[in-house]
Amino acid sequence: MCPSSLNLQALTTACAYLCVHIERVTGGATVDHFIAKSPRPDLTYEWDNYRLACSVMNSRKGSFNKVLDPFQVQDGWFRLELVSGAIDPAPGLDPTLHQQVDDTIAQLKLDDTGNRHKRATDFQGFVEGDYFCQATPRFRRASSRS
Repeated sequence: MCPSSLNLQALTTACAYLCVHIERVTGGATVDHFIAKSPRPDLTYEWDNYRLACSVMNSRKGSFNKVLDPFQVQDGWFRLELVSGAIDPAPGLDPTLHQQVDDTIAQLKLDDTGNRHKRATDFQGFVEGDYFCQATPRFRRASSRS
């Protein structure tokens, strides 16, 4: 298990939506307004509405309001195939939650070729060392359950 200082560092450098360390390939770090500014300008400066996101995910999300809040996502909602990097709704979800997970994957293109490759590469780094401990706390949890 990682020391808590590494967990804090990972949370402050990992994209809330993609769950990987923000690197040049994912775009720079941005602040996403989870509830878009256009329909709710009163939340523009509310800390609880901010999510750290790479610019690619922030752009893909836009003002789409059916994306799951990464602060509310629970273990077991997404299924991650670690070797290929594929991601999809976990089996056994109730139909409403399954649709929300599916909508999030589709809107953010979480299962596109580039994201699959990034996750698979990160997992290979984990196999070869302790890369996940520093970069992706959520994937570290997923790998411990597989």
